[in-house]
Amino acid sequence: MFANINSMSRYKAGAELSTTAIHDAAVKAVSGGGNSSPGSGDPVVLRFTDKVYRNFVQDNTHRLRMALSRAAASNGRARIVFLGDSFCSGYGNYNGAHSRYGAQVARMLSARGWNVRNDGFHGDAWNGGSIDDFLALDQRVSYFGNVAIYDSAYPTLGGRLFEIRGEGNLLSFAPDSGNTFDTVDVLVPMNMWNNDLVFIFHDGNGNDTAEVPAGITHGLHGMKMVTVTTPDGFAAKSLTITCHGRDSAYLAGLNCRDSQKPGIEVIVAGVAGGRMADWSVNPVNPDDDTYFDSTTYNVQASLAALCADFQDVPTIFITEGWANDWDANNITPAQATDLAGALIDKLSQWGDNIWLGYSPMSPTYKEGVNLEELVPVYNEAVFKAATDRGLPVIDPWAIYPSFETTANMGLTNDGVEHPSGEGHAIFARSIISAFDSIF
Repeated sequence: MFANINSMSRYKAGAELSTTAIHDAAVKAVSGGGNSSPGSGDPVVLRFTDKVYRNFVQDNTHRLRMALSRAAASNGRARIVFLGDSFCSGYGNYNGAHSRYGAQVARMLSARGWNVRNDGFHGDAWNGGSIDDFLALDQRVSYFGNVAIYDSAYPTLGGRLFEIRGEGNLLSFAPDSGNTFDTVDVLVPMNMWNNDLVFIFHDGNGNDTAEVPAGITHGLHGMKMVTVTTPDGFAAKSLTITCHGRDSAYLAGLNCRDSQKPGIEVIVAGVAGGRMADWSVNPVNPDDDTYFDSTTYNVQASLAALCADFQDVPTIFITEGWANDWDANNITPAQATDLAGALIDKLSQWGDNIWLGYSPMSPTYKEGVNLEELVPVYNEAVFKAATDRGLPVIDPWAIYPSFETTANMGLTNDGVEHPSGEGHAIFARSIISAFDSIF
């Protein structure tokens, strides 16, 4: 264990104070009270009075600032990808796709005047559940007929593949943002019979397009991002996916956008049970955007397809993880540092990285182990990998002294540590405060 476990600075905030008051007071203390509008003013270096924020300096946020500035001016695309486990996916939280912190960040950025697109879904976030389990998480998705989550042996970006099992079966998606779109970026496995995947677009007024084939060539390996456009610039508000000819068609997820209005695309790629090892395994060839060194549809190939197929889109990764690596393999803090470092090195070829810390966990969740004591130790372990590389870190929960405090304040949703909707807001407000402070 690290020697500095007891040196972590934490506010001893009382449970009687509101979540917002405690958090916002801490953020004000850390950031000096700055709250600039998008793209205005010089970057502000956050002060590290309580370790909520570390390393937010100009040198290690230049791609982040460039991407968000271009998107704010509507003259370029930017992408924020949230990577993580059940925290990130919204596990156990009612209407998780709406309340999880990635979605809340998207709404908060929109409220600040950014053109933000959170119009997509990626994989079965339970990585072991049924299609109905996924729909309970993301109510923007629906299906008709025989649609399923594919074999758990094939994990992908946000969990597992969607399988449309033959002609006449439909998978539908209706963004809740109210945005129209004319372009869909679809993440698909290339060595399955996907050349029959077709799209139908709807404008919300009873008008539908003809079927638009995805134009996928089968027989390659790994994952591929395929772009599908609506006919003649048709402004769609929802879509339906089906297939013809073969037994099934498969996809890992999609993101909808308006090609004429570039902005920030927010992708939430959390999966319950996800591990840092899942994201960092299997080397990829970034010079070949049709082949990745994997003959299965694993998370690394999915991530590579997402990034390498659109290398011109500046990307910011906001990442959390270590709990499932520890739970599955009993990794040491040093091993957690190594795993996080390997993942950071892989992600750095595509964009900037910001690392998040876990919230306090129940001391009685696992017999013989006090997770409440382990959390700061392992948070520091993954933070070490980030700070050794000069990368920013956000520890949103450093201001909360214990699991009992967060539970009493209604910030957790179960007896372990998974955040409630208000708990996810703690993550979201911390991230937004960081963005505010570098503009």
